[in-house]
Amino acid sequence: MYGAKELACLTESVSEGWTNSIPLTKTCPHPNYAVGFRREAFTEDQLKKLEPLIGGLLDQSFFMATYYLYFPFLTVEAQCGAGALDIADRHNAHIAMLNPVDVFTSARDQSHFISWPFPSWQDFKAASTFTQINYTNLILLVFFFVYALYQAKRKNASPTPAEAEKAGRRKRYLAAPDFPAVEEVADFDYKTTEPLNLRPFKPKYHLTMAIESLDPNELLLMDNTYPSRLAYRRTIIQKHLEDVCAVANEAVIAPAIREFYTFLLGTYLPLRFPRMFKLHEVEYETGKTYMLENLVTSEIHPAFPIPPTTQALSLLQTLGKTIDEDFLFLLPSDPSESSASDPTATDEADKAGNSSKYHLHAFVCCCPAGFSPSAKLALPLAAIHEPVPGYTPILEGSMDRFFAKLVVGKYVKRVNWTITTHGELYASPKADNKYKTHASKNDEDTELTEIDVNHTFLRCERQTLHRLPKSKAIVFAFKTYLYPIDQVKAELSPEGIEELAQAIDGLQKGNVPGIYFYKRGPVWAEAVKRYLRS
Repeated sequence: MYGAKELACLTESVSEGWTNSIPLTKTCPHPNYAVGFRREAFTEDQLKKLEPLIGGLLDQSFFMATYYLYFPFLTVEAQCGAGALDIADRHNAHIAMLNPVDVFTSARDQSHFISWPFPSWQDFKAASTFTQINYTNLILLVFFFVYALYQAKRKNASPTPAEAEKAGRRKRYLAAPDFPAVEEVADFDYKTTEPLNLRPFKPKYHLTMAIESLDPNELLLMDNTYPSRLAYRRTIIQKHLEDVCAVANEAVIAPAIREFYTFLLGTYLPLRFPRMFKLHEVEYETGKTYMLENLVTSEIHPAFPIPPTTQALSLLQTLGKTIDEDFLFLLPSDPSESSASDPTATDEADKAGNSSKYHLHAFVCCCPAGFSPSAKLALPLAAIHEPVPGYTPILEGSMDRFFAKLVVGKYVKRVNWTITTHGELYASPKADNKYKTHASKNDEDTELTEIDVNHTFLRCERQTLHRLPKSKAIVFAFKTYLYPIDQVKAELSPEGIEELAQAIDGLQKGNVPGIYFYKRGPVWAEAVKRYLRS
């Protein structure tokens, strides 16, 4: 500041006596070094207006003033050690901008505003280079102070309700632009939601794909059986892990499992069912991680990113223990072929119409209906359905073409049904033969003369199918429903009861009469019809 005549109105101060100085607003700074205005910088008229603030010539302190320094705007902490710069920055921001702004904006009468004669552009051009530099530096200093304060206020300002809702909503789930948009069901309460009531009876059973379009929002359904079903699934996974959860080739199918896992835990569940699942953003040394909290079970699982050391089998188990749904992952090649992991090659092959047969590459399947999931691993669709009467001549070609042509974003569903004489969801041959739901050629089951009402159920599967956008794998999923036969009878009208009885007879009247034997109709059909009509 020395040598600049145009800035003679300013003065420096070291260790000024600020102890008794009263701040205009907020806190009073105590800088070691400060720059402010001399008393001579003000006219007599201005000093008279300022007297309520700064006092007279010999006053020790009033507001923002000492004997020699008025309205400091630049401070430096030169004697406070390593933290001095931060302190000085806070003082500068406080003194230079906040208090003067508060003073001027609080004036009710604009005639009380204090003004100083600033040099004109002609004065500035006529000044020395040194003076021009000083003016420029001062202008830049003020500019950066104003900008810094603007940014600070903007950062600390409370967002509008719309902004807060949008920001909070974004943090509650991960963006998944490649998947169909998911609609939130904010007031959904699984405790008061009854299981889906499926009654897919037809007078004649025809073996067809019987698919319908599915709203992607309804990919998963929740109901009041969720806690008990999860407990059951965990028991099955613990006792029969090798049968209900498997991966054929980690390198081939892991990308698809990771893709689907992250979508469900990071996007679908916390967004679709916010009262059941909550996504948390956590900072670790390795970076930001998103964790899904199951509000029903109080468990927490990583949603994204998935640690590279996490095996696909572990992700499948988490899905099986978190969602009451069975998931099977298919790709159009044998799991032993490395090309199966290339979604581009899969896409091109499908477009050319010469795609390979789809094979089962991985699954978590806790509710198999009469088959062992592990026995189906790595098999093509035809081999998986080999026991089903009529599959090869009627459905094989249609199924292969449909799988090859299924586009990303297209979701479909279908429902099947049967009658079982047990209430076991895990109806695998590896569990117990008494839990059979399907018959084979060598079976010699005895026809029931009457049914045990407590152990006879209508068993339905709600099946869904869709293709993953990145890996291009197909996910086949199904949720199993068991309806006690006495409950079904009580709910149905006389006409409805007759429809079910006719549908039982219709199993052997459609395009594949053998389906009646396959579903063990000779064992339970007549006894169930007698009970329904009784």
